[in-house]
Amino acid sequence: MFHNILVKEENMPEDQDAEEDGDYAAQMKSKMSIKNKIQFVSKMLKMQKLLREENENILMIKAMNNNKLPQGILLEGKEALEAFTEAKKRDSENEMRPTD
Repeated sequence: MFHNILVKEENMPEDQDAEEDGDYAAQMKSKMSIKNKIQFVSKMLKMQKLLREENENILMIKAMNNNKLPQGILLEGKEALEAFTEAKKRDSENEMRPTD
């Protein structure tokens, strides 16, 4: 198999070889572009699903953080939301001012 490929490459004119390299690069760029678009859409769908399912938790987290979500928490998923909520509840006990 390699022999056939090598023979074809040796017999191929240089102009045609350069043209095929350009076509190959364009095809790879196109494939990477499509792959990136698919990954982006899947991330957006995952975040949208999480927003729908965990609306109450998200609103509670936003209320605890000056109406902002921590960066990247939607991509991490449901477990990250639960862990953040639990940590914030535990931390609120430590933030209380001592009474004299």
